[in-house]
Amino acid sequence: MLTRRDFLGAGGLALSGLVGSRAVAAGVVEIHMMSDTLGTKVWFDPVGIRIQPGRTVRWIVHSNVHSTTAYHPRSDHHSLRIPERAEPWDSRFLVNPGSHFEVTLTVEGVYDYWLYRLSCG
Repeated sequence: MLTRRDFLGAGGLALSGLVGSRAVAAGVVEIHMMSDTLGTKVWFDPVGIRIQPGRTVRWIVHSNVHSTTAYHPRSDHHSLRIPERAEPWDSRFLVNPGSHFEVTLTVEGVYDYWLYRLSCG
């Protein structure tokens, strides 16, 4: 079984109908993009969740510059780490606190993504 350390060590996060630390039954699922004051440590809160296909996931910036990008060959030639039939996404840079990006996950499976951030402080 994969652990939080496995997800973070890989630079991404799993969203799955099969694996996760929280179950979300309805509504938009919010993932908060967090960092320390200097932007040297970044993380997602929550780290892992379980959602049903068809749910929308919203990433929200709390500080510093972030992005969310699916692990997919069309995303900077990364390996495929989302379901084969799923569409990849790339939020580009989300600059201001409160900025957000949404994607609706329609294919069941594990969705792994990475973030690129630049320190703004």
